[in-house]
Amino acid sequence: MADLRQLTEQYGALLIFDEIVTGFRLSLGGAQEYFSVKPDLAVFAKGISNGVPLSCDVGRADVMDIVEKVVISSTFGGDTLGLAAAKAVLEVYENENVIKTL
Repeated sequence: MADLRQLTEQYGALLIFDEIVTGFRLSLGGAQEYFSVKPDLAVFAKGISNGVPLSCDVGRADVMDIVEKVVISSTFGGDTLGLAAAKAVLEVYENENVIKTL
């Protein structure tokens, strides 16, 4: 994975992780924490909210500034139930060893 980060820096490309499956399963920080490689942008979905519909895009501030100016279609955008579920799920992850149990 470190080689992948090096290649993106060498060629000026963004490193984007699709954490929809790996986020909150490999480690609390997903594949990026598990492999110790920080992407420029990452996307997460229902794993952050225990199956309740939610999606999120996270990343470097400069990348997020650009993302804010373009349209990213999100089926679950603005759903407050998903946000409440994510808050509860993250509290459980902080207090219990969920990854080990999985």
